[in-house]
Amino acid sequence: MIRNVIIPSRLFEDYAIKFCSKINSEFNLNRDIDKEFSITNPSSKILKSVVGTYVNKKNDTLFFEERGNQLYESTYDKKNFQYNSQRRFIDGNLRYLNDNLFYRNRVENIKLNADGSVSLINIFYNKPISLRRISK
Repeated sequence: MIRNVIIPSRLFEDYAIKFCSKINSEFNLNRDIDKEFSITNPSSKILKSVVGTYVNKKNDTLFFEERGNQLYESTYDKKNFQYNSQRRFIDGNLRYLNDNLFYRNRVENIKLNADGSVSLINIFYNKPISLRRISK
């Protein structure tokens, strides 16, 4: 019997980079992980522009903060999830992908637009979801 195994490459890459970074820090390997994996920290101007509390069209509240010179989504911190299918909602560190774009999860990116607004970009759909800032 032949079975196809599908691995979402974006998710796999994100887990691999986070795993290597964690191993590097926990075992004090002192390797320049940022250089090896081309992880770039966004400028403080970009971080300050994105940090805050936002609401989407469904009135879901999203919380973004700065942790260790990276954008961090704390929306789902300290929430208990019972099902593995909901793991994709637990984001935490959002990797900076350049061009004012952050990796959120396997299907979404967060983009800081030229006018200072923030949007969720679904990689399968063309229309971005704009987020309305409710506090900084």
